[in-house]
Amino acid sequence: MNRMQKGLLAAALLLTPLSLTACNDKSDTPSATAQPTSVAAMDSFSAADFNVTIESVTASYMQDWSALQKALGDGYEVSASPSCDYVGDDKSFIYDDITIYTVPVDGKDVLYGIELSSAKYGTSKDVRVGDKLEDIIAAYGSGYIDDEPADQTADPGNGVLTYVLGADNVAARCPQLLFDMADGVVTCVTYYCNGVTPQ
Repeated sequence: MNRMQKGLLAAALLLTPLSLTACNDKSDTPSATAQPTSVAAMDSFSAADFNVTIESVTASYMQDWSALQKALGDGYEVSASPSCDYVGDDKSFIYDDITIYTVPVDGKDVLYGIELSSAKYGTSKDVRVGDKLEDIIAAYGSGYIDDEPADQTADPGNGVLTYVLGADNVAARCPQLLFDMADGVVTCVTYYCNGVTPQ
């Protein structure tokens, strides 16, 4: 298997969970073990925490992605599939260090997800791949949902830490900022929301 085939396979594996999310039942609620450690801390998390600046362009949910595309350039691969929620195709624009997920709205590709897969780009509070759990908590507080699988001992240093905008959005998990963790280190950062604009 050559490098390009391996890259496409890896991209397909990474994209499958996000692409299926648009078609899944949106009534899922977090398990009892996946609750915010502090609702008050979660309420202090703001819409500004969901902005990300990449190549001097600040991006957020449900914005036309053309300005960000222009800043990032044409060095991407694209994957498209029919949208379950919109008319047209959901798309993934895959770069070396970042993947952009869009949905079709009024004839435009609109952002609903951004995945940061290397230390090249950081969050609005400069948390990056390679940072530690302590860095996330220092930047965003302790109001996260620990999505550790129920059959394992809760350990925020392994699994996924999810921040959502306000306690009212815990069940919907939208919008959300996710930190994939392994051995206490950030391995991936994902901004995600399908159809909700932070207020």
